[in-house]
Amino acid sequence: MAKLSRKPIQDLERNLEFGLVRARGISDRSLLPGARYMEHTATMRSIVLGAQPSTVRFVRSVHDLTRKTIRLRWTRAEQEL
Repeated sequence: MAKLSRKPIQDLERNLEFGLVRARGISDRSLLPGARYMEHTATMRSIVLGAQPSTVRFVRSVHDLTRKTIRLRWTRAEQEL
């Protein structure tokens, strides 16, 4: 079996020293619901953990997909959704 990399753990430790950890729900889990798409909007939920002061923040963001673009890797052009 391949040895697991310590990089993700080191990144987490560095963020904890800085005092901030973020997570976004993409698929449904008990802590964070996944992305929800309705007509021309996408709703995402995130959690932000802060060390100083000890805080837990739940963030709900709504994205207007009629105004969003994605960069296509193969042409490097912006494409509307």
